[in-house]
Amino acid sequence: MRAISKFPKFCEESKDGTSESALLNACKVELATFLAHMKHESGSLMYLEEIGCSVNGAGCDYSTPHNIYPPT
Repeated sequence: MRAISKFPKFCEESKDGTSESALLNACKVELATFLAHMKHESGSLMYLEEIGCSVNGAGCDYSTPHNIYPPT
């Protein structure tokens, strides 16, 4: 929750309008997406860091060249 508080727009906007129901639905989707991503990247919350990113303290290298999906 402390991490989420650093992003003031989290659950505060909706592409479908500003009605309370639109914001509530958008927040449900946004929160579910965040939790699913967090669960996936941490091995169902078993690890504090992304799996495979802390090998020998090297971290993750997301800048590997790729012909179809080049890093930005």
